[in-house]
Amino acid sequence: MSGGLLPIAALVMQAGGGLLQGIGANNEAKAGARVDEENARLSVLAGEQDSVQIRRDERMMAGDALAQMGGSGLAIGVGSPADILAESAMNRERDIAARRTQALQERNNYAQAAKDKRAAGRNALIGAAFGSVATALSGAADIRSARTGAQQQKKESKARG
Repeated sequence: MSGGLLPIAALVMQAGGGLLQGIGANNEAKAGARVDEENARLSVLAGEQDSVQIRRDERMMAGDALAQMGGSGLAIGVGSPADILAESAMNRERDIAARRTQALQERNNYAQAAKDKRAAGRNALIGAAFGSVATALSGAADIRSARTGAQQQKKESKARG
């Protein structure tokens, strides 16, 4: 009877091994997705930090420009100096909007990568499950066929003799 259990044990190990590989691939994909989700969060944070720095730098430049204009005797707040400061402020806002847009695009790319990795993990798990079932069914059919063949040989040898 132990000779009959060995093929069954081997079959269980083979089917289980494929399933474990699928589980491992799924876990690895989930871990990669978590990394991508964190990178998505960090990209938005970096975009906001860059926006704050752009605003800070522009204010420093505007302050320096005001000091230079005031020191040179120009009337600040009217005419060309006011136009220059207004244009500088508009440029700053465009730079900030561009950086935020870039950060959101990076976030979307990371979020899509995380989604793709999760899907790949699910597919690996499903594929492993189907593969394990197919291995088990094929192995069971092989075992049955071998037993049927052995029984047929016994019947034939009894009939001969």
